[in-house]
Amino acid sequence: MKPRRPSKSPVRPRLTRFAWSLGAAIAVSAGLAQSPAWAQPDVLRAAPYNQSPAAGVHRNSPPRGYGFVPKHEQWAASMGWRKDESYFTSSDGEDPAAGSAASPHSHGAQSDDNAVWDAGGFLCGDFCRADLRNLQLLGGVQAFTGPMNRGGQGSFGFYEGVNYGAPVALGLPLEIGWQAGFRATQSNLSGSDFTTDSRQQFFATAGLFHRVDRGLQWAIGYDWSHNDWYLDTDLGQLRGELSWKANCDHEAGLMFAIGNTTDTDLPIFRPSQSVAVETWETTDWYAGFYRYTFGDCLQNSVRAFVGFTGQSDALLGADAIVAINNNWAVQGGLTFMAPAESSGPGIHAGHAQESWNLAIGIVWTPGCSSAERGYYTPLLNVADNGSLLVDRK
Repeated sequence: MKPRRPSKSPVRPRLTRFAWSLGAAIAVSAGLAQSPAWAQPDVLRAAPYNQSPAAGVHRNSPPRGYGFVPKHEQWAASMGWRKDESYFTSSDGEDPAAGSAASPHSHGAQSDDNAVWDAGGFLCGDFCRADLRNLQLLGGVQAFTGPMNRGGQGSFGFYEGVNYGAPVALGLPLEIGWQAGFRATQSNLSGSDFTTDSRQQFFATAGLFHRVDRGLQWAIGYDWSHNDWYLDTDLGQLRGELSWKANCDHEAGLMFAIGNTTDTDLPIFRPSQSVAVETWETTDWYAGFYRYTFGDCLQNSVRAFVGFTGQSDALLGADAIVAINNNWAVQGGLTFMAPAESSGPGIHAGHAQESWNLAIGIVWTPGCSSAERGYYTPLLNVADNGSLLVDRK
């Protein structure tokens, strides 16, 4: 077996491109945060303290219409604090809303305007003081295929992962969150028609995002993937989205992924042996999307998108997340890339270049944010075979 060759793309240009993208995103957010024309409307900034939760809503959930309080206007600069009338009661049974200050044993503290604020901002007790409402633990099943399957059978298996978000603690009015996540997959557990090996994959995503009730919303991040099968590859891409939220329910925007790495390896087929190395790269793609958010606390969303790739392939898909209760939600996604190549035999024909991914699983949030809308919940999903597409170079 020949020694594995390093990626052709040097590290410095990749980091430079990523740094410029993040710098531009931060600069835009700083400008918008200071501009009254782009600021969150006052009606969305905070719900009245005496507003009661809507009927049928969990008692610790904020009422529908609860608005975003920008970070630089919050009582505590380092946490996303909330108001919630039903959560705060003093230790002796008095209601702080009746005029008494919150006791030292309650979860709240009283501000200058006699409104009681959640000392953790998480509305679910002391266990959530470590921003656990922004932590998502993932698990489910997936089925996918692509050029690496060489026109043969698809890959089916399981995935597990974690995704986490938090405010950027710079002491600046940027209203930006950071996120980091990881996903592992196990597929082809019984091998395939050209190898007896099972398929292991690892994905990682890290980035910045800006979430709003109304106005300009964006996210930008870097995805990395490792594929361990009949060949080993390490690939990366820059991925992001930019959208406009007309109100809390409707959103339209653009999403993209730009690959910036290639990797070369010698395939190991069993029982036969390959004699030619192959070079792989990530696929650039661009799509427009529409997302609808619904639920008593705007905790559910469904998105559909359509676009194209850098190789003139058609791209379409959808994803959704629906809360079951305070801690659990169902999440699913579908991506289909219709190749521009014509049908025929061989690994370069249309059927061998087709890519699709179908995944469905459970999301557990130990910080009980599934039934709430969190402004620092990760905006980008962790990369998978539906968002990080690969092709033979």
